[in-house]
Amino acid sequence: MHKNVIKTTKFNFEWIVNMPDVPDQFKKTKIFIALTTLTITALSFLFKDFIPFFNQNTTKDTKTNIQKSVKDVEESSITVSDISISNVSNDSKVNISINKNITPEQFRISLKTEREQTIKKMEKVHGEEKKELGRKVTLLESKLAKSKESYDEHLKYLEGIIKAIKEYKDIGKSLVAIQEAVDGLKKGSASKAEEVFYDITNKKNYSSKRRAYASYQLGIIAKEQINFKEAYKRFQHALTLEPNNNLYLKETGLIARELGYYNKAIRHHEKQIENGLKSHDEQHPTIASSKNSLAIAFGANKEWDKAIKNLEQALTANIKNYGKDSPKTAIAIHNLGLAWHGKGRHDKAIDYLEQAKSINIKASTKEHNDVALNNIGLGIVWCAKGFYDKGINYYKKALSTSLNKLNNEHPQIATIKSHLGNAWFEKGNYDKAIYNYEQSLSINLKVYQSNHPKIIGIKNKLSNAWLKKGDYKKSMKYMN
Repeated sequence: MHKNVIKTTKFNFEWIVNMPDVPDQFKKTKIFIALTTLTITALSFLFKDFIPFFNQNTTKDTKTNIQKSVKDVEESSITVSDISISNVSNDSKVNISINKNITPEQFRISLKTEREQTIKKMEKVHGEEKKELGRKVTLLESKLAKSKESYDEHLKYLEGIIKAIKEYKDIGKSLVAIQEAVDGLKKGSASKAEEVFYDITNKKNYSSKRRAYASYQLGIIAKEQINFKEAYKRFQHALTLEPNNNLYLKETGLIARELGYYNKAIRHHEKQIENGLKSHDEQHPTIASSKNSLAIAFGANKEWDKAIKNLEQALTANIKNYGKDSPKTAIAIHNLGLAWHGKGRHDKAIDYLEQAKSINIKASTKEHNDVALNNIGLGIVWCAKGFYDKGINYYKKALSTSLNKLNNEHPQIATIKSHLGNAWFEKGNYDKAIYNYEQSLSINLKVYQSNHPKIIGIKNKLSNAWLKKGDYKKSMKYMN
């Protein structure tokens, strides 16, 4: 039995728990198996409220690590996004003129085009820039996998920007410029809106409040464009002008976490909670959401006890606000299970994950994707305990549901296949391990270049599996 290893990588825009259970024979690849994925959070980008998303590359015996996040985008992880701050009006009716100008098929084609263009850019860059583009490709893939939901969210985003830009009519801003921006947004282009917002942020004769709000809108646009560094810069500027604005504090904290700036994320979320407690009690939904965000950032720093403390407080609030059988309560329970797994308390983790799964089944069906994610978590924990048959059973359940609910080339499918490969490898069934690794590799090669760390990690697993079978020629084929 290999020794347990705790190896925390990164939290994304939401909540990421990475469990890279890497055996000794994979030591040389450990440095490659921690990247950023999904969710997402964005993974935020796939689901509203708290929805967990699992990525790949977990093997046996490693203590789970909390990282995210939804929302990171490149490696084996479990992601749970926060309730994100939206830039949308409460009116759920989408502007008809926008709907007519941007059809679902046009939106889907634009996503595919952007994905292909981003993949080509990745061939020409290196280092941090390549990593950033890899995250963008993953997020675009996730949007394509849930194109209807992504389309609706995009229309609401455009509506929110239109509403925001119209608010500047009363300060003497050129009505022509504003109308051009609105017309552009209705066609799906934010370039004219960006020009208006940039102009406002740079004019000191406008109030700090007005300039901060314009900078915040620029951050929202950059976030929608999956340009997180620019979004962080704009949210920071908004905070400079209005340092106690909780909207700006939260968005800056979420993006900081997405970028791996965990200490900064902690400071922003702590300040957000401090401000929130001036007008709300400890169990207000806003405070609970902020504590969940804070817990994610603490987990990224391996501060497990602080993460668990905040998650328990968020759970108490969710039970009070939504009831013990609410899916939101289930997510809080699910997160606690992952956190306890991070501490190596696998039995406690299983108890929490089973509770979350039970609630989700009652609230929806056994075939709901939330239940699939619960099953992936349970598979990971049982494999970490050395019960590979149980782990495989949970992975198969998750795979069956995922194939019914998602595109068969969705990153979540690749994740499950990788987990299955890990479990079969540990059982000594190298043929089944190779079969699942190759399927995972095939899906990932549609998104990543051959020199991407995720691809390198899977290839090294394949190399080791073929080596175990005594086929040195095929082992060398996958050797990096």
